[in-house]
Amino acid sequence: MAVTVVNVRRDAYDVYAGRSREYFPVGQTARWGNPFVIGRHGRRYEVIEAYRLLLAVRISRGEVSEADLLALDGSRVGCHCAPQPCHADEIADAVSAAVEGRLEEWADGVIREARPRTRKIVEEFQRNTRRS
Repeated sequence: MAVTVVNVRRDAYDVYAGRSREYFPVGQTARWGNPFVIGRHGRRYEVIEAYRLLLAVRISRGEVSEADLLALDGSRVGCHCAPQPCHADEIADAVSAAVEGRLEEWADGVIREARPRTRKIVEEFQRNTRRS
């Protein structure tokens, strides 16, 4: 199976990966939303890169487990961006890596290859999150 990324305004979805509370299915939290905002944290590709790195860091720390990702296999993940490039595509990549048994390798590669600007965005976010 795989994760399908869909637009929440046009398609049915199982898991919401955005920030707007009105789209959350009953019982779901903002766990998969992208905390990085276009404009405030950079351009679209930069906020997607930042989310990819944050997800990889959370995986390496055990904050997101392989089981968490495997639970998304076969799901339709909804966001407002689709079909444009979207952070939900990064969730789909991580799920594929988990299904293929290479999640740790995926996360390590993302962390190792992250650009300095992306590292800075994620580190600043993590510092601000710890303070609040």
